[in-house]
Amino acid sequence: MSLKYWRQYVTQKELSYEFEVGEATTHDTIVWVENTLVKSGKFSLPGKKALYGEESEIEAAFVDVTESPVERPKKTKKDTTAARRNATPKKRS
Repeated sequence: MSLKYWRQYVTQKELSYEFEVGEATTHDTIVWVENTLVKSGKFSLPGKKALYGEESEIEAAFVDVTESPVERPKKTKKDTTAARRNATPKKRS
């Protein structure tokens, strides 16, 4: 489940449906695997001192900040037409 989550960018909701467990169980499982891997020491990232030290092999870091369009439904006149004021009957006294 965790491998599929990281590799295929599947949502936790989709994973919970596929594996027939609750969303909370899916989240807890992924967090547990991440914590276990970090505790093993083989999958931890170097700290700030290692990154900024003189012996650091990292010369530059690049961050992808390109924008991607968001798909939104097109607005039509039918969707935005307001109700008529006199469409509701008036109370007569």
